[in-house]
Amino acid sequence: MMTKRGGLDPLLSDIEDALVAYGLSATRFGYLVAGDPTLVPKMRGGRRVRAALRQKIEAALARLSEEGVLA
Repeated sequence: MMTKRGGLDPLLSDIEDALVAYGLSATRFGYLVAGDPTLVPKMRGGRRVRAALRQKIEAALARLSEEGVLA
């Protein structure tokens, strides 16, 4: 979700950190989490994600943190 000032979604920062920490490409992350390889690039461009997708992303980030894997 965009902030009121039009900035990028704060969740994107968590995604970017996970990409670096776990050696994932943005394309792979988007594909594994949402079946959309363009998810992260679109978020970088300002795409807003709905609540259901936000929950999927948050769950995926939690799995990465706990188990070190997405799939």
